[in-house]
Amino acid sequence: MLGITRDGVYKLIYRGVLIAYKISSRFTVVFRKDIDAMIEARPYERKPKATSLATDENGEAITEFYTTKEIIEKFGVSNSWVFAQAKRHNIPKVYHRGKTLWSKEHCDRVFAAKPEPPKDEDWISYSDVGAEYNLTHDLIHNYVKYHGLRRKKVGKYTYILRSKIDAILRPPML
Repeated sequence: MLGITRDGVYKLIYRGVLIAYKISSRFTVVFRKDIDAMIEARPYERKPKATSLATDENGEAITEFYTTKEIIEKFGVSNSWVFAQAKRHNIPKVYHRGKTLWSKEHCDRVFAAKPEPPKDEDWISYSDVGAEYNLTHDLIHNYVKYHGLRRKKVGKYTYILRSKIDAILRPPML
């Protein structure tokens, strides 16, 4: 009657959408009135399409957007950084055909103010330490954690004090 498989009928029963009566371990009865009641209770209703309009703080419609990929390429940030900053700064977004679109104006404001790396010569990045001492990122992280070295996070880069890491990794002078 419903045009579905036996398993489909049992799924409707287990979800509580369709009422059935178990007579024995091998015999289940579903009355026609219960099928009709199920159909009456759940008519097909077309959901209205989601609006693809975003508004800013002033209630004005936003018309220019970046895709996530464009933000990553333009500002040199990671995918997770885009979503973290968007959440932190409440950047308006819209979903269109499976892609997330972000307000251009808000992104320019948030990501253009990306902090610069430290100018002080006392700080060195993990990648520079790795190149200088031929160490992996994980090994450097373990040294920093084990010795309790001070770190400075700027954007997606982590910096540590050059004097402290040199004291640990440089061979002793005789």
